[in-house]
Amino acid sequence: MSDVASTTPRLAVGRWRQSDLDAVLAVYGDADAMRWVGDGRAISMSECERRLDATIANYRRHGYAMFALESLSDNFVIVHPAGQRDPEIKFAIRRFLLG
Repeated sequence: MSDVASTTPRLAVGRWRQSDLDAVLAVYGDADAMRWVGDGRAISMSECERRLDATIANYRRHGYAMFALESLSDNFVIVHPAGQRDPEIKFAIRRFLLG
């Protein structure tokens, strides 16, 4: 994660980077998880790319956008894309499969 804004003993908070694309897809491409988000549909890789690009553009345009939380122990990235007009606090977390 580049542009780290803050850290705790277990997490880093920072700006999205192009290398986070697979993590974005792991969250927003998961149909089971996405049924509770927005219109309830998972999104494609190309839609993830557009959201990532929009988030990076918002850093330049507004000075802020969505941030990623990254586990320092296993490099697991938790992400949420931007796209809304007004800032708000919200989150989406990649589903863990146990077993």
